[in-house]
Parts: sequence; structure tokens; C-alpha cells
Amino acid sequence: MDFKDFAANQLLLWTLVITPLMGVYSYFRLRSRKPIPAKNKRYRTMIAFQCFLILLSWQASFAHHFRFFDTRGIFIWYWLLAASWLAFVGIRLKSAWSRISAERREKARLTLPENRSEMPYWVAISVLAGISEEWAYRGAACALLIRMTGSVAISVLICSIAFGLGHLLHGWRAAGGSALLALVLQLVAFQCQSLILAMVIHACYDLLVGTIAMRELSRSPASIVPTAEPVI
Repeated sequence: MDFKDFAANQLLLWTLVITPLMGVYSYFRLRSRKPIPAKNKRYRTMIAFQCFLILLSWQASFAHHFRFFDTRGIFIWYWLLAASWLAFVGIRLKSAWSRISAERREKARLTLPENRSEMPYWVAISVLAGISEEWAYRGAACALLIRMTGSVAISVLICSIAFGLGHLLHGWRAAGGSALLALVLQLVAFQCQSLILAMVIHACYDLLVGTIAMRELSRSPASIVPTAEPVI
């Protein structure tokens, strides 16, 4: 196996197989109410994994001569549309918190920041997620699948479903929302012929969600949630 095949296989294995399986495993582990690691440890693990995903994406892109960071196709009105959409999402999220059920609120505590001390972790996670997940799923993995299958639609669908399953911790509704967001960001990447705008939108979206959640969750005490000593 040469370097090109190794790089492609590693990226596809982690993005389309291991990460979705981890999401499914986390979902059923949470439903069984088994103990999970403390949040700060999970945050550090997320950061380490995102850095690993960036390395895999760079390796595959280098081996296959993919170019994902051209700025010539990103026009100013694309940035304005993105900013408008993020502002709309922020307004909707703030409104939605007033209607969220107690159960979903407690699930949100598992991954979203609850106080200012957790925000530095969340900022790092948001930025790295924007880079790593867009590069891996909307970039290298999708490009590799297009070469393998010859179908853009099938490749985008596979990557979006895998991305959604990787976010299954909060339930099927959240996984479906993540898959839908993946489709939208894939269209952005295709339209711009670049991942830059998709990366910025993704990072800002995660940061927006975390900031609003932190303000809301810090106002109400936590119920008992399944946390314990770190479990491997």
C-alpha cells in the first residue's frame, strides 16, 4: 500500500466508520445511564481528536493534491449572507431556550458549557471543529468518495449521514439536524470552491450555540446527570 492509499484509507476509516460508531456508542451508553468522564476531560479529548482529524485531513489532501483554501470564489455578499444567517440562528436559539424541555436541557449540559470557566475550552473546540470537520467531511472525505464512486450525490449523502451519526449523543433529532447542516455547508463549499467560508460558519455556529447555552444553563441549577469518575 502506497502513501496515497494509506492516507485515503485512514481518513475514510476515521470519518465514515469510527466516528459514527463512537456517536452511536455514546448514544446508547447515555441511554443506559452508565457513568461518563468528567466534562473537562471530555473537552480535552475532543480537542485532541480534532487535532488528529486535522492531521489526517492534511495528510490525505497532501497525498492526493487536493486544494480547498482558494479565496477567489468567495464574494463579499457570501460573507454578508453568512453573517445574516448566523444572526437569525442566534435569535432563534435564544427564543428556543425558553421552550426547551427539562430533559433536553440536562442533555445539553453534557457537552455544552455551563459557566465562564468552561468557555476557553469551548472556544478552542468551536474553532478546531470548524477546521477539522469541514476539512475532513466536506473536503477530503467527500473528494475521495467522489473519485471512488463517480457520484457527487452519493458521496455527499454518505458524508452527511456519517457526520450526523457522529453527533448522535443528543439523540436522533440532533443527529438529523447535524446531517442537514452538513448538507448546507457542503453546498457552501461547492459554491465557493473552497472550505474557508464553511469553516468560518461552522466555527461561529458552534461558538454561538455554546455562548447562548452557557448563559442559559448558568441561570438554573443542574439536575442529577450521569457523570462520574473518568471511564475509559
